[in-house]
Amino acid sequence: MVPQSPRQRSSQSKAGGGDAPAGGAMEWVLHFDPDTVARAIVFHMLDEGLAREVQAESVKRTVARLRRRGLCPAIRRSAWELMTNHDRLEWLLSETLTVPLMQPDGNVVAVETRDDR
Repeated sequence: MVPQSPRQRSSQSKAGGGDAPAGGAMEWVLHFDPDTVARAIVFHMLDEGLAREVQAESVKRTVARLRRRGLCPAIRRSAWELMTNHDRLEWLLSETLTVPLMQPDGNVVAVETRDDR
């Protein structure tokens, strides 16, 4: 398993929509609050070598947007563990309607919304 730098808040809950394992067993679900999502996106952007730096102000705007909209993505731990770090980054960006935008110098990224609502 790949080490996970950003800490995820996990709780034990039944996976939704009939995805619970046979026998009524509970499955761990990872829940990402807005601050954790932002830290995870920054971690994976840097870890994947996609940027040297992520603009701090854009991260603050992203956290504020996620809080305002009440976005707290969740995923079954078993699914998360099967993902590569790149897959995790893609999932986080997709679930939060976030896109990384390269700045002119090519080493700094801003994270912005792809949602116009």
